Amino acid sequence: MSGESRGWVIGLLLIFLIAVFHIHSIHTTYMRDDEEIALRITSRPLDNVIRYQADSDVHAPLWFMTLNLWQQVMGDSEFMGRVYSIFLSMMTLALVYRIGRYWFKGARFGWFALVALGVNAYFFIYALEIRPYAMIMLVATFSMWAFRRWLTHRTPRSGLLYGLTLAFMLYIHYFMAFLVAAQLIYFLFACPDRKLLRQALGAGAVALVFWLPWFPVFINQVGKLVSIESAGGQSRGIAGIGTTTQSSTPETILKLLELMTNGQLGLYGLVLFLGLIFFWRKSEYRLMLLWGIGVPVIALLANFVVAVYTPRYVSYLIIGFGLLVGVALAGLPKYWRWGGLLGFAAVSLWTLPSQLPTDRIPFRDILLEVSRNAESGDMIYFDHADLMNNVLRWQIRHYLPRELWNNRTEDVEVAAAADRVWFVTGDWFHPDVRANFEHIEDTHPLQQVIGKCDRYWCYLIQLLESPDKSNP
Repeated sequence: MSGESRGWVIGLLLIFLIAVFHIHSIHTTYMRDDEEIALRITSRPLDNVIRYQADSDVHAPLWFMTLNLWQQVMGDSEFMGRVYSIFLSMMTLALVYRIGRYWFKGARFGWFALVALGVNAYFFIYALEIRPYAMIMLVATFSMWAFRRWLTHRTPRSGLLYGLTLAFMLYIHYFMAFLVAAQLIYFLFACPDRKLLRQALGAGAVALVFWLPWFPVFINQVGKLVSIESAGGQSRGIAGIGTTTQSSTPETILKLLELMTNGQLGLYGLVLFLGLIFFWRKSEYRLMLLWGIGVPVIALLANFVVAVYTPRYVSYLIIGFGLLVGVALAGLPKYWRWGGLLGFAAVSLWTLPSQLPTDRIPFRDILLEVSRNAESGDMIYFDHADLMNNVLRWQIRHYLPRELWNNRTEDVEVAAAADRVWFVTGDWFHPDVRANFEHIEDTHPLQQVIGKCDRYWCYLIQLLESPDKSNP
């Protein structure tokens, strides 16, 4: 086996292991509001999906269209929705290996970058999200590869390919414009000659032509967004999404840095410092700096003018950041690099859970536990149970037995008349909830408690059952 083939085999093995880790983690990853919206909207016919994105949403359409096609083949389950994101993320990692190997002339640079991303919380979160972010990371990575390839070969054909990636990015997420801004900065500092400038204009023209059909929709979306944000009193800056973005404050920056580094700012800072020493003179390394560090700087600065920053909107930066980390570790002296990689990976994997969301209610696990223990004829009683929550309603449709859902009530007296009652609440400490629970418990002793109520989230389903009437 040749050295190149052996490098790819090891790279694919690492990608396989990362995929197994991500797929295994699906059962501990819980849905948030935007994911429910994505699954609900894309379950419609494709023309309805496109129409919804154009008329009722403010996002670009391409990812939603592809998720619709995926669902037609793989089904509309939460599990398969996350598998789609993981599939796209593994394609991203294949490109990461290629970039690391060929930009730095060694397979180990690709391997180390794969490991750095495989244990990174930022990459982990958005590689599993049922939202466009996995596709964003993939297309951003392909665009950076195409951008560097164009600057190296300087041919109209390579410029055309790069221009197509610009159009694809705008069809997936508008805030990928920050990556384009980083590319433009790099291009200008490269002191392009006339030939390259002409090709750059051609690439821009290609992007514009391919995006032109959607451009009127984009303008309408911006106008609609401004009016909605102003009417709701949430506007911040000239435009943008004030309700879902964060201000550019020291606290916001610190949270981003903690997410990027699994909370290990010192460790990652040391690795990046070593990377600067080893590779600063290399142009590819400087391009990765603009990708992994320049993008968030540009976004946070733009955020002073337009409301555009939240970590998920710039999730593609983590690919460049992971390459920076991986390349730095691979650049260590021969006798240190493998031990350094293993130590870095162990610490990062250990601290990864510290950056994961803690406020998502595990409705799926709670409802599945109820499903396993429910019996025919059971009553389910909802008391301050947040039934208007769309995520909960989606989970109920997919995980709660239909018979039990059909035998629901919000009347405490009706519930008390049943033999077995599942008491459901999302507000356990509300005095009315406690009073209703005690009223039923007087004749129906508590049998089982599912869920919990703590500082992170509160949702309880408790089984209350009357004594067997045949044996008083």
